[in-house]
Amino acid sequence: MALTVSEKMQRRKQEKFKREISRVLSSRSAARLNGFLGSLFQSYSFEPTADQFVRMALASKFGVGNSVAEGGASFLLETCLQAFNMTLTTKKFSKADLHPAGSYFHGMYDTNELWSASFLFELDAKLWPHATEVGVEEFFWANNISPYLFLDNATQAFGFLIVPQPSMTLEEYREYGRSYMTNWDAKVNKQFENSRAAGFKLLDFDTGPMNYISVVQILFGTIDKLINSLPDRDQHSVAHHSRRLSSGRVASVRAHKRNNPLRLIVNNHVLTDHIVYCVRDLEGKVRYFGEGKRNRWQHVNSGVSHNREINRHYFTKGELHVQIVKEGLTKSEALSIEKFLIKKNSNSGLWNVKGNEPFNEVSDQMITNQEIQGFLKL
Repeated sequence: MALTVSEKMQRRKQEKFKREISRVLSSRSAARLNGFLGSLFQSYSFEPTADQFVRMALASKFGVGNSVAEGGASFLLETCLQAFNMTLTTKKFSKADLHPAGSYFHGMYDTNELWSASFLFELDAKLWPHATEVGVEEFFWANNISPYLFLDNATQAFGFLIVPQPSMTLEEYREYGRSYMTNWDAKVNKQFENSRAAGFKLLDFDTGPMNYISVVQILFGTIDKLINSLPDRDQHSVAHHSRRLSSGRVASVRAHKRNNPLRLIVNNHVLTDHIVYCVRDLEGKVRYFGEGKRNRWQHVNSGVSHNREINRHYFTKGELHVQIVKEGLTKSEALSIEKFLIKKNSNSGLWNVKGNEPFNEVSDQMITNQEIQGFLKL
């Protein structure tokens, strides 16, 4: 499709912007350039390259791509996990916040010199109360399944779907969020009340205001729900067209691949026959967290537990107390909650140590690749 006159002018502006910012960056020595990028991304382990930095700026200035995603997969994951960890420490959900489908919704907004970014979360309500802060090193990019999927290294039981959306103007952002969250307009108005646009100066180059907003949708949940929710499964092409916004203004919409709005989808074919249980010693101290089928906890006071410390306590001090923490879970839910509980109590002398369980089957402690393939076929 031939470009309109205004689109041709916009293309020339983009090319000029890219030339100018590249010129300024290339005029710096390698040491100064690395120092500049290092100071800009000092709170990140994964630092974007100079080329990625240019693409990030283009996305914020002209809406070409998504500024957060242009930093690369590891940078995107780290940025989203920082927003997730911030949500853990700052957001308290009530029963009224619970969506009928079993999720919590939350939005975070971040603005700096390089971008205005919005992180829109859907959080699995079964996992969220037990969740802990997480780091990039705990996940792997499961791009053999989907470029949007990141899974827990140890269990493959849970993870994130991270889906960057095309950059949006403020008006497009308003329209987009109305179908996603309640009281959206009030939240946007509050956010932008005293907000300044992104933008920075480099020597004799000034980006000017960079007003495009980079939106990232983030789903946190178990592997079976994430696979059911993959955006790759429900994608369609959107042709170039004009769109009348609620304000009355007519906007030109670029041709792009569009995913239907993401939602965590429960897989009704997965059995909910698992539990998570807690074991306390004679003094009442929490010593062990476990998961498994409904009768799995019975190994504790049998004298033939797979855990050496549990057996030692049983024979030298007597029976331990078992408490069911959660029941009616899928295997992936049980593994996820167990991992979070162990992590939360990792400094309290738990007996969940590999050396105490030498005969455990690896397949019992994770969602196997074969099970994942089964989810993909459902």
